[in-house]
Formats: sequence, structure tokens, C-alpha cells
Amino acid sequence: YIYGGILSLNEETLDFIKILDAADNLHLQELIDYLQKSLIEDKPEWIEQNFGLTHQISSKSNNLLELQEYCSNIMAQYPEKIFNSFDFILLSEDSLVSLIKRDDLQMKEIEVWEQVVKWGLARNPTIAPDPKTWSDNDFETMKNTLQNCLPLIRFFSLSSKEFSQKVRPYQKLLDQQQYEELLSSYLDPGSVFNINILRPRKIKIKEIKIDDSQIIDSKIDDSQIIDSKINDSQIIDSKIVDSKTDDSQIIDSKIVDSQIIDSKIVDSNMSLIVLKWIDKVVVNERESNSNIFSTILKWIDKVVTNDRESHYYLPYKFNLILRGSRDGFAPEKFHELCDGKHNTVTFIKIKGKEEIFCGYNPLKWESTNSYYGKTADRNMHIKNIISKVKDKNYAIFYKYEHGPQFGGDIVMSSSNEFKDYEKISYQQDDYERKLIDSEGEFSMEDYEVFQIVKK
Repeated sequence: YIYGGILSLNEETLDFIKILDAADNLHLQELIDYLQKSLIEDKPEWIEQNFGLTHQISSKSNNLLELQEYCSNIMAQYPEKIFNSFDFILLSEDSLVSLIKRDDLQMKEIEVWEQVVKWGLARNPTIAPDPKTWSDNDFETMKNTLQNCLPLIRFFSLSSKEFSQKVRPYQKLLDQQQYEELLSSYLDPGSVFNINILRPRKIKIKEIKIDDSQIIDSKIDDSQIIDSKINDSQIIDSKIVDSKTDDSQIIDSKIVDSQIIDSKIVDSNMSLIVLKWIDKVVVNERESNSNIFSTILKWIDKVVTNDRESHYYLPYKFNLILRGSRDGFAPEKFHELCDGKHNTVTFIKIKGKEEIFCGYNPLKWESTNSYYGKTADRNMHIKNIISKVKDKNYAIFYKYEHGPQFGGDIVMSSSNEFKDYEKISYQQDDYERKLIDSEGEFSMEDYEVFQIVKK
């Protein structure tokens, strides 16, 4: 006998996907293809909300290739949606690992950590949610469950509050050395670490409009509030410069988002150590983020953010003044375009390496021959090392035949101002700590100078 019937596609979607699973078990490929297409076209929101179940069913059969591809596209393009699904705990370990290793995962790191712990608890239903009640065996079980996930969490992206409240209770899950160095990073931001630190995730910038008076609500002490309103056309004024202590920096990093800065040599990553280095002004969270820009704001305004991997409104813009590959590499061109301009950031890309020096100068550049610029706003940073200027009188060096020069440490010079730079070098001199082992001359791939102005 041959039995037939009518299948209504208006059923509850959960029943719908169960029918798809049954059709797969019976190898009814024509029905499978029809159901897959209908599910993808008519139920995309349900798939996102129930991604764990959908992915679990599609992954177990080669007959569901269309649904597999759809799930793979969600994982590739919108990984954060998976964590927001009702049943992400159904994900396989391989799928979870592939998600949290992504640099473009659009989630706060503390949320990633909480979801990973939630996933681990779902794998071990006999363990209570509160880590205060866990036995040593419970910690060992969870550590084994999460052994491939823990190395992928960007713990150094967390704020001290997040670390204290959300990570410290799970201390026994972490490698002892990792935990000690993580703790040291909060107690001593200038610490040098012996472990590899994962860079922060590349969070996309969102355009928002906000009244200038709401941009920064900051405190230096309980009685003092800073109102940072500045006209759009006005560069950061001398009051901001005068309010700082020791914060010129040289940085080795890959930096900056093209939506915010027109750069050919830097992207949106930044060394996390610098992010927690200054502690005078707190910026309220907004709806956009860029680690390098948050960092540079700290150099200018003594800003430290509540959440180093959170979303911040960036009240500054970066105007490109000079690019060597576009404007030339002669000192004369640097002084023509940059002299007289305050609040500049210089990026220098070392040829053949991933290292990028970055220096912030709150003073104006000048062509005065053999003259040092005096400012207390001087620190340098490269990799995991922060180095402060030893003598504020030797923070910046001016000379006709030189480009941007930070003390005697970063030097760009030529025999005359019309010739391309003949010497580009680094050596520890006027700053406290040595930044790189290979002191001496190096080849420069390109360099850029930006002026930071108020939006």
C-alpha cells in the first residue's frame, strides 16, 4: 500500500524542524529540499533564536547541506547572534571554539566569558551555577570541559570590576601563571608579561548623534566635574594639555578603523596595557568603540574607560596631515605640513615587521634648529612595556633636517631638509625603559601624521 497525506507548513516551527529531521531519517530528499528552502526563506528569525537546535540537526546529515550552509553563513557573518539564541548551549565544542576565536565577534568580552561558563555548566548539569559552592572536583571537571575555550578568552580586555566580580570567583579554572599576571595587570599596569596576550576583538564603529554637552561626564575627584564642550572647528586647547602628567607615547601595535581614521598602515587593535594605564577621568559608555581611539583619548584627556572592551562615543576626529607615501619623505615636507599644529599623532611602520611606533605630541611642531620641546606629557609604549620620559625638558626635539622626533629615542633625520630621511632609528635615551631589543637604525615602510580635533 502507498499512504499519502497533506503536510501543513503553518505548524509550529519546532514541529516543522522535527518533520525535517524525520524526512532526513527516511531519506525523503525531495521533501527535505522543500522544507529546507521554506525554513530558510520563511523562518530566518526562528533559526537565529533556535540556532543550537537548527545547527545540531543540520550538522548530523549530508542531506541538509543547504541548511548547513545557511548556519555557516550566520556563524561567519553574525557570530554574536548565536550567543543570543535561546539554545546556544546545544552547540558542539568545535562550533563554540570556532566562534570565540573570531576577532570580529561583536560582543563585550565579559559577555563571551559568561556565555562560555554557561555552556560549560550545561555540559555538567550536576554542578551548581554558584562557583562558591564548587568542590575541587567540580573545578577540575569544568576546567576539563572548557580546556579548549579558556585560552581564547581575552581576559586582558576586561575591566578591573569585571575581573573582580566575574572572573576571580572562577580563579581555579585558570592557569596559575595566567591568573597571577592578569592580577598584576590591574595592580601594576606597567608590568611586563611572560605570556601571550590576545588582542582585543575588532568591534565595529556605529555612528550616533549626541549633544556635545553629554560627550564626557568625568570626574577627577568627588567635587570636580569636567565639562568638555569645545567648538567643532577648535583643536584641543591648552587647558587640556596643562591638565596632564607624563603621557606622550610610542606604541607597537596594529591600529585603527578606516571609518574613523584614513590610515594606510594601522587598524583597530591596540595593546591592552595602555588601556588601563591612566586613571583620572572616566568616560561614560556610548554606542561605539575603537580601542586605539579610546587609548589616544587617554593621552589627551587623562581618560580611563570603565570597560576597556565596551562601546564608547569618541568625541574626537583624526585629520590626516601627512602621509609619507603620498606627500614625500623629506623633512622639509614634514615641517611644511605639520609645523604650528598642536595635538598630533605620528604612526611609523617598520618595514618588514609588524611593529608600528606611535607618538602623541600635544605641542606644536617647529623648525627651530636643535631645540628641545618641554612638556610633561610624555610616555612611550610598545608591546607590553610603558616607558615614561625621564626629563620633561627632553620630550620632543625640533630641527630643520629632522622629522617628528621623540626625545633622543625615535629619530628621523637627513643631511638636509630637502632629502628623504637618511637615518631612522630607535635607542633608549630620554625615556625610562627600553622598548625593543633591536636598537639602532631600521627601514621605514611609511609614516603618517594626524591632528586630533574636537568633533
